[in-house]
Amino acid sequence: MWHIKLSNMNEEQFEVMQNVIGEKIYFKSFQIKEHEYKEYYLILENQEIKSAPEALSKGEDEIKILASILNIFDYKNHILVDSPYEIHPDGTRTGYLTFVDKINITDEINIYSNNKLIFSTEKDKKQSIKDIYLKSKNSEIKKQLLVHMAKEEDWINAYKIYEILKHHYTTEKELKKYSELSTFAHTANSPKAVGEDARHAIQNTQNPKNIANLQTSYKKLKELAIKFLMA
Repeated sequence: MWHIKLSNMNEEQFEVMQNVIGEKIYFKSFQIKEHEYKEYYLILENQEIKSAPEALSKGEDEIKILASILNIFDYKNHILVDSPYEIHPDGTRTGYLTFVDKINITDEINIYSNNKLIFSTEKDKKQSIKDIYLKSKNSEIKKQLLVHMAKEEDWINAYKIYEILKHHYTTEKELKKYSELSTFAHTANSPKAVGEDARHAIQNTQNPKNIANLQTSYKKLKELAIKFLMA
């Protein structure tokens, strides 16, 4: 059986993840002098694994989605996939400490609707994290959406969210009914409007009459994305 050791996780993040995946995540306590420390481990879902690098890759995939969901709900984290451990039938374990990689999820994202947080209590947030995880774990498009939502807030990543919503949530015409998104695509594509951050390097069209605001558009995209993830 393969377990993955996790680094840079605190007790609050562990409790939220445990609420989502139960006993698939656990900790081991140890004492150094008068101080107690905890090591956190993830039990991989897919145990048909033949090598430590493959186990590490699977762990990265599983944690990336979970960490992205935590990030969306403002549990800011720097969770690292540390190393894979092979647990043998007799209970002994072999740690492969040379295979180390990182997943850094750092952005803070708050979801607002009419200037109010959609999820206002910790209980609501934790339940929503669990719901989104369960509804996203077998959906590649929802996994892609989660990853883009956890990235830097710029025009390119915003457009990726917009594009996923356009093809998998509603039609582009319906998206443009929202005032925050009415000129979003045109603005995101226009180097004359947003400079080097635009999706296109050369502009062959006129600038939109009303240039979209990135932060305002992003807020609406996140709100719609949450609805899609919960569907």
